[in-house]
Amino acid sequence: MIKALKRKLMSLTGLRPGELGRVSLMSFYFFLVITSYYVIKPVRNSLFVERLGADNLPYVYIATAIFVGFIISFYSRYADRIGRQALILGTFAFLASNLVIFWWVLKAGTLFASGAFYIWAKLYPLLLVSQFWLVANELFTTAQARRLFGLVGAGGIIGGVAGSAISGTLATVVGSENLLLVSVSILGLCALLLVYIDQRTEPVRPRPAIEEDQPPAGAWRLLRESSHLRTIAYILGLTIIVSTVVDWQFNKAIELFVPGEDAKTEFYGRFFAALNVTSVLIQLLLTSLVLRVFGLAVALLLLPIGLLTGSIGILLHPGLWTAALAKGAEGSLRYSLDQSTRELLFLPLPSDIKYRGKPLVDMVVYRGGTGVGGVLVLVATSIFAFGLREMAIVAALMIALWMGVTVAMRREFRSSVRRLIRTRDVEADELIVQHLDARTREELIAALESEDENEVLYALALLEDVDQREIVRHTQELLEHSSRRVRARTLRALYGSASEVPMAAPRALLDDPAMEVRAEAINFVCNFGDLPPMETMEEFMRSEEPGVRAAALSCLAQHADSDRAEVAAGLIREMAARQDGPDAARERRLAAEAIGATVNGKRLRDSLISLLQDTEADVRRAAVQAAARVKDPKLVPILLSHLCCGESRAEVKAALAGYRKSIRDQLVDVLLDRDVPMEVRASIPAIFYDSAGSRDVDVLIGALPQVPPRIRLAILKTLNRLRRNRDDLSFDDNRLESALELETRTGYQHVVDRAAITPNGLLGRVLREAEADALERTTRVLGLMHPLRDILAVYQGLTSGSESMRSAGFELLENTLPLRQRRFVGPLADPDLSLEDRARRGHALFDEVVDESRDDTLQRLATQTDQPWIAAVAAAAAEVEPDLAIELREPYHLHPLPGLDRTLSSLLSEDKDKMLKLIERADFLRDVEIFSEVRTEGLAKIAAITREREYEKDTELFAEGEEGSELFFIVSGQVHAIRQGELAFTADRGETVGTLTLIDARPREFTATATQHTRALVIERDDFFDLMRDHFDLVEGLLTHLTDVVRRLNARLEQEGVEA
Repeated sequence: MIKALKRKLMSLTGLRPGELGRVSLMSFYFFLVITSYYVIKPVRNSLFVERLGADNLPYVYIATAIFVGFIISFYSRYADRIGRQALILGTFAFLASNLVIFWWVLKAGTLFASGAFYIWAKLYPLLLVSQFWLVANELFTTAQARRLFGLVGAGGIIGGVAGSAISGTLATVVGSENLLLVSVSILGLCALLLVYIDQRTEPVRPRPAIEEDQPPAGAWRLLRESSHLRTIAYILGLTIIVSTVVDWQFNKAIELFVPGEDAKTEFYGRFFAALNVTSVLIQLLLTSLVLRVFGLAVALLLLPIGLLTGSIGILLHPGLWTAALAKGAEGSLRYSLDQSTRELLFLPLPSDIKYRGKPLVDMVVYRGGTGVGGVLVLVATSIFAFGLREMAIVAALMIALWMGVTVAMRREFRSSVRRLIRTRDVEADELIVQHLDARTREELIAALESEDENEVLYALALLEDVDQREIVRHTQELLEHSSRRVRARTLRALYGSASEVPMAAPRALLDDPAMEVRAEAINFVCNFGDLPPMETMEEFMRSEEPGVRAAALSCLAQHADSDRAEVAAGLIREMAARQDGPDAARERRLAAEAIGATVNGKRLRDSLISLLQDTEADVRRAAVQAAARVKDPKLVPILLSHLCCGESRAEVKAALAGYRKSIRDQLVDVLLDRDVPMEVRASIPAIFYDSAGSRDVDVLIGALPQVPPRIRLAILKTLNRLRRNRDDLSFDDNRLESALELETRTGYQHVVDRAAITPNGLLGRVLREAEADALERTTRVLGLMHPLRDILAVYQGLTSGSESMRSAGFELLENTLPLRQRRFVGPLADPDLSLEDRARRGHALFDEVVDESRDDTLQRLATQTDQPWIAAVAAAAAEVEPDLAIELREPYHLHPLPGLDRTLSSLLSEDKDKMLKLIERADFLRDVEIFSEVRTEGLAKIAAITREREYEKDTELFAEGEEGSELFFIVSGQVHAIRQGELAFTADRGETVGTLTLIDARPREFTATATQHTRALVIERDDFFDLMRDHFDLVEGLLTHLTDVVRRLNARLEQEGVEA
């Protein structure tokens, strides 16, 4: 009976074990804050209207918009420098002392004191409420906030009723001014309660930064570019303007029809108490119903319809009760149904637009609307002497415009929701929403059946709070979804409807391959099964299956009380440290998975650091995935170091992408750091992609002039993907013009350098590659400024093997670019210009392009650091030409080359002889057919794993039937391949022997024998595949060659009439 009652209570409130105390304390805190405000709000209104008159309200409307903005801006700028408790207690003391001062000056009847108090009282709730949510965000996780902030907020609703009732009851008893001292005493209780909360609770999240009272950079541009955001701004602006007019009408009516200061305070207090009760009833009884049955458009129209009704009433019979009816419609609907509906309008906006645009709408449009409303009332009442009836006509005209904009908003909202579900741009954990439009709900329900995990997670996050029946109805298919995140998220979403879920469904997931799913299934069964939770947990802990035991430990570490959680954490640490026994590696892997499935995995940081450096690849991979979920910034340096490792680079990128918002500056520092390995730096831009915003785009573009060409290419590839797939992002054309100039200047320098030296040989080929890279980067920059399809066609044409295609590509380039860009890019891309002509054009266009002698060019290339592979090859070219009097700096040879691949750099810098031998081998490999599409730096990496062997005449390299574990490149001499006693083929210089068996490891199909003294370079199979795994650029080159071979073979077969 008790268990059933407890389950029902948890189902109704969303509370989970251990949360009641924290929710109760914060709800009471909010109750006190709002009570203290609603005690003084009626006093503020009555004193101003009685002493200065309603006709002066427009002045304080305008002054409030200015004064409050200034104070909040000052507060947000300096508040982060003060400890949280000191800040809030200091604010309590400041506001309480202000109240005492105002009590004294108001009692003394000081001139304009009531005006100053009116403006100050607007600041009062802003400070208290913002600080309350500052505390709340520290004490609740994001998931808890979604479930529990409704309960916490209920304290504020009750506080509004209580505070208004206190004013309405005591005003005529103690006097209006003395009510300020009541608020002082309530602030004292708030301070005591805050100290008690800090002593009894521990923060679960770091203190959130206090946002400055300024819209983020680029917000105004977003307002111009996003019609959805602009329409929201119009609606809010018109809402505030009309509300300001209605507020003036209400206060003017009270001035005319309610005599006496205390009587006015009593009336205001009783009115606001009734208003708050009405708001609560509308929120509880009507908001969800209206949105579910009638949809967003009707919900948005109810407030203007209510205000239009009140305005018509004032027009027909200007009096106290018609003005109160209009104000009642405004107050009761605006802060309940209309507020909830307006918040929904931001929901389908992409996260970047919402992050930067919402503060603009909330802060600037709100205060601007108040100021505009004040000016409107001031002009109407002071210049045109409008009264209640005339102002009703003004309000009605504004309401008509408001309703027109609202109808347009419905179309914008629907189209944005469709786009959002398709692009999955909003992070589900950040969505806190209570009601959805009826038609939007249908689209979200349909999204539950998607195979795309992001669409399903998005829909689950919204429907969990508004329509769990649909989640229950889809339980089976959701728990069988291919995504582990969907399965785990579904179990969490079903907590509120556990009584409707057959226990067999979560029990079936106890053998799920994903740790986090098993942990959630265990938690569900323990909390909602027939046995007491700990008894069930002990059963799981005794399981013979290590995966179940690890999941139980993860569940305990995440959900149990602190003592049991620490015991579980200790057992996970033991698993992570286990080295002995046949299952030690598996247990370490399970420990990593358990840490990843634990919300507060930071307590196991040391174990996770150890697992990230484990000797077993599977353990490291599981640890990387765990680090992605734990999101501990202290793990970032270790994750960054793993970007050098090809086997886990993809997982590390995904992990770091999850951190991206919190480590943006750290990633930029790594991107710009010349001491960081090049392969790590080149991996950074892709990390920005998944959740990039306009600020990230600006950061990446800004980094272009500060990084070497290889990093610029990685940045431009990411920017091109963003441009192709993200319509909401904007790109700064002025900075892109600078980037275009940089890339063309770099390209021309390579042209000039190639003209200065012998264009053939390895160095010539290296410079041709660098020139081609500069052209690619140039076209990628152009792709950010012009239609991407056109620029892609240009690049494909310019890089084609067909002369006519190159000419067509150049013609399209000429017709696409404006004159200034054609002037820079044209000569670099013109296929008809000779090398010398392009060199002359480049030198004429850019003073920075250096035109030097051959000797000086080699000297400069050998000592520059931005392109280390060019430097290495230039240094080698200088060393082998004795007629060149070049003194290469010795440290260049003795230390790793900055920015070069680490293995290659260390080999090149061991000594000059080894450097020359390595580059000599790379020069040889460029003539090997299978490497014809591999870049020269890739050839050097291959050369680095070769071993030179010599074979005398009639010596076997290998015999038929042997294991194929080596590939041979014939440097000199000749080899015969004998299959079953007959000559299969002959391999001479530059040809390979054993290519296919190196790849498939099958037995040799022939015997290879040297027919004369033969030198060969040999690659071991394991070394070759290790190299391919770590360097995809080599795989890309080999695949390009194999594709070309297949195409040529198909063409020959078709010529011979054989079907390919």
